[in-house]
Amino acid sequence: MKFKISIHEDNGHKRLLTCVAWSSTEEIYSCGEDHLLICWHLEGGTAHSTVVTEFPNDFYPTDMQWHPRPNQTASVAKKSSLDVLLITTADGKYHLVNKNGRIEKSIDAHKGATTVGKWSIDGSALLTAGEDGLIKIWSRSGMLRSTLVKASLPILTSSWSPDCSMILYSQGGNLLLQSFNSNSKPYKWHAHDNLILIACWNPTNGFIASGGEDCKYKVWDATGHQLYCSIAGDHPVTAISWCHSSGSYFAVGSFNTIKLCDKNGWSHSMEKVNTGSIYGIAWSSDNTQVAMACSNGKLLTGHVIDRRLEWDNYEATLIRRKVIEVREVGNEVREVLEISDRVVHLEFGFDHLVVITPAQCHVYSVTNWNTPAIFNLKTSTISAVLLAKKHFLIVELNTVSLYSYQGRLLGSPRWKGFSSEPLYPICISLCADTLVVKDQNNEKLLHILEIPYNKPIVEVAIRTIGFGKICKIAAMAQNIAWATDANILAAMLDANLSVWLCPNCVHYSDRKIIRQARIDKESSEFGKQPNIVSVRNGMVMVRRGDGAIVASSFYNLFTSFHEHISNKKLKEALSLCRIAQNEILWTCMAIMATDHKELHAAEEAYAAICRFDKVDYIKYIKNLPTATERNAEMALLAGDLSMAEGILLQNNLIKEAIHINVQIYNWNSYANLGLDRS
Repeated sequence: MKFKISIHEDNGHKRLLTCVAWSSTEEIYSCGEDHLLICWHLEGGTAHSTVVTEFPNDFYPTDMQWHPRPNQTASVAKKSSLDVLLITTADGKYHLVNKNGRIEKSIDAHKGATTVGKWSIDGSALLTAGEDGLIKIWSRSGMLRSTLVKASLPILTSSWSPDCSMILYSQGGNLLLQSFNSNSKPYKWHAHDNLILIACWNPTNGFIASGGEDCKYKVWDATGHQLYCSIAGDHPVTAISWCHSSGSYFAVGSFNTIKLCDKNGWSHSMEKVNTGSIYGIAWSSDNTQVAMACSNGKLLTGHVIDRRLEWDNYEATLIRRKVIEVREVGNEVREVLEISDRVVHLEFGFDHLVVITPAQCHVYSVTNWNTPAIFNLKTSTISAVLLAKKHFLIVELNTVSLYSYQGRLLGSPRWKGFSSEPLYPICISLCADTLVVKDQNNEKLLHILEIPYNKPIVEVAIRTIGFGKICKIAAMAQNIAWATDANILAAMLDANLSVWLCPNCVHYSDRKIIRQARIDKESSEFGKQPNIVSVRNGMVMVRRGDGAIVASSFYNLFTSFHEHISNKKLKEALSLCRIAQNEILWTCMAIMATDHKELHAAEEAYAAICRFDKVDYIKYIKNLPTATERNAEMALLAGDLSMAEGILLQNNLIKEAIHINVQIYNWNSYANLGLDRS
C-alpha cells in the first residue's frame, strides 16, 4: 500500500497551516496562522476551496476536531446540532464553532497556549491541555467538569483511551496514563530520548503511537510495553494519526516526509513532498483518505492505493481510486475492473471479491468478472467486511448485516444487550455456521449466534462439554488463527509456530492425546513480533516484524486427511494413515473415529500409537449388550461425561449412569444420582 498524494494550493492559505479536520468523506476544513477557516470540497480527487470565515487577528489555532458523529443515519436536525468544530488557540482559549464559521462559545481554559483539544469517543465530553501543565475535562456545552492533571511541564500532546476511562499525555520524554479515578496515581514510562511532540491512542486495538524530537516513532501497548521502534530519521516526528475504525495502519509526518505504517510499526511506504514540516494529519471516516496541514500553507490529501489481496492463485490490486486489477498467477490472465465510484474497502476470499464503495457493494466471482452482484448499503461508513464459505458479513458502525454472495440479505443479527456502541473488526468472528461477537459493554462476555441455512439467525448458549473444565493447550501465545479450509488451529508460541490438527480433542481428559495432535516448528526464521496472516491449503503465512511474509508448509500431508474426513470417506482416510505410518496422523484418526463412533477405525488407530488401554476399553464397549450403553461409553471415551450421562438417563438406565460416575470417581454426580433414585 501507499499514498497517492495531491497538493492543493489554489485559493488556499498564505501562511503556516496548523490544523485540518474532515467534516465528511468529501469535505475538509483547515485553519492556520492567516486566521482563515477554509472548506475544501473534493470532486474526483480535485479540491475546491471556499473561505468560510476570517477569524480575528489574535486567533492562532493549535488544534482542531469536529464533534464525532458515529450515527450517520441520524435526522437532519440532529446532524446540524452535532456540526460543532472544536478549535484551541494560542491565547489559552478553546472555541466551539459551527459549520458556517460562527463562534458559538469561547472559553478561557489555560494560562499560556491551549495546545490540545480532543472530543471523547462518544462526543459527550472534551479535554483541553495547555502550557500550564493542566488537563481539563469539559462537558459538551463547555462547562468545566474537572481538572484531571496538574503537571510540572507543558503538555504538548494528549489523547483519550478507547473506553474514555483514562487520559494519555506527555511530559518531556515520558508518557503518562491518568485514570479518572481520583485516588489513582498516573502510570509513567520513559518513551523517547527527547521531547515528545505527538502521541495518538488507537480506539480499535488499543495501541499507542508516539513521535518526538529524537526523530523516531514508536508503537506501544496500553501498558507501556514497546512493540516497535523506528530507526532515527533526519527530522523530528511532528504528526501521527491512526485510521479510525479498522486500526490497521497509521500515518506519520515529519519535515517533507509522510509515511504509511502498519499497526505493528513497519512502513508500507514513504513519500517525499516539498511542503516543510507536517503539523497535522486527519483520516476520513472511511479510512481511505488523509488530509495533512503543512508549514508552507499547503493542504495535502492522500488516497490509499496499491492494496494487494491474494486468494489461491489469484491476486487483486487496487491500482487507482476506481480501478482494480485481478491477475491469475500461472497463466498471466489479467482482468481490469472499473468501479463506478472510489473503492473504500475490499476483501478477497472463498472465490469471491467483495468491493465496497461509499454507496454500494459489488460482489465478483472468480468464474465471472463481468457481471457482479450489486446492492446499496445502509450507511457510508464500513468498519469491517468478513468473508465465510457461503456468506459474508458487513459491519456498518453498529449495524451487522449478513449477505449471500448473490447479494441477497440473509439477516441483521441482534443479541441480548445490543447497543449503539460501534463494533470493531477484532470484536467479530465469522465461520460457515456461527457468528461470534464480543459484547460491546462487557469484555468478558461473548455472544454466539447460529447461522442455519434458510432459517433466522438465533443466539445460542455455550454448552460446556467434557468435565466442565477449561483445558490449557499452550502458554505464551502471541496470536492464533483458524484455517479457512479445515478444522485446524495455528498459533505463534514463545519459541514455536504450532499447529493443532484436531483442536476439538481439547475435551479429552488425556493430555498426551492433545499434545500428540500438535506439530511444532521452530520460530527463529520469523523474527520478532511475528503475526499469522492466514492458514490454508497446508500453508501458514506469517508476517514478520519487518513486514516480510514467510510461508511455512509443514503439514501438507494432513490436508488430504481432513478432506477425506470432511467428505465422510473413512476408508480413504484409513488407507492414508496405513501408507504414511505417521504417529500424529494416527492420533488424528483416533480422535476423529472416536468422535464419529467408528469403533473399528478407532481401535486400529489407538493400537498404532500404542495406546493399548484405549484398545482394551474399545473391546469392552463392543461387548456391551445394547446400542444405548455403547453410545454412552463412546461419549465417555471421547471425554464427554455430560453426554454419556444424559444418554443413559434418557433411557432410564440410572444404575449404569451411577456406574460410570463411580468409574471416574465423580462422587458429586454419584451422590446426586443416588438421591434421585431414592
